[in-house]
Amino acid sequence: MVRLVTSKRFIKDPKDVWGKETTIGLSEHARRMGALATYDKRGEVMHIQTFQSGTSEGWYNTATENGSLSRYAMNGDYSWKMKSGGTTYRATWFGIFNVSDTVGFETALYLDEPSNVDYIDFDLNVFVGASVYRGRVKCDETNNELLVYDNGVYKTFDTSAPYFSEIGTTPIVFHPFKIAMDITNKKYLRFLLDSEEYDLSSYVVEESASGGHSNYVRIDITFRDNGSTYYAYMNHAIWTGGEPR
Repeated sequence: MVRLVTSKRFIKDPKDVWGKETTIGLSEHARRMGALATYDKRGEVMHIQTFQSGTSEGWYNTATENGSLSRYAMNGDYSWKMKSGGTTYRATWFGIFNVSDTVGFETALYLDEPSNVDYIDFDLNVFVGASVYRGRVKCDETNNELLVYDNGVYKTFDTSAPYFSEIGTTPIVFHPFKIAMDITNKKYLRFLLDSEEYDLSSYVVEESASGGHSNYVRIDITFRDNGSTYYAYMNHAIWTGGEPR
């Protein structure tokens, strides 16, 4: 039997300004004092990347010319620059942690040509024991919908798009994204985009054989444009555990 890590050592804060109860661990609280997450501070940080070291911090991409550091940043000096040029671009990171029973991935992206976005796809894979649990959300700007990968099949859960194109190119706006999953119960928890939160708890996370990996997390962020070149800038990447159900 694989035992998932659950932490009980946290400070419980009162409800936030949206009336949601939050749990903030000591290390999580210290790391987020810089306000990397402006609206959702639930969960305890397992790993954080800000690109302030001046390196890619382990991120790699599908074409070597597409990944580089940029001076566009929500805070600090650097972000990770990704290019879509008439094709599909994928940025990937993976690492080994003690995996919690509930997990999340959070980032913030600036899109320099939002009207040229076809879709952005977040693909989170969590390897535990003999299984890998896959959660995936697609922001489809072309078809004006948000989709969740429900046990291997994409299903639409929102159609209030456009999500990006109405903002334009100025001022520089970083869009926060977060996906949270419940590994124990094999389901999603929620997805957040900008200030909107979507309850995905009725959708099932896909489970398949892990191929021998364990306590291993992988995230793929896939971009596709509608025929023109655009750039996306990732300000930070945060992996969380102990996400409240």
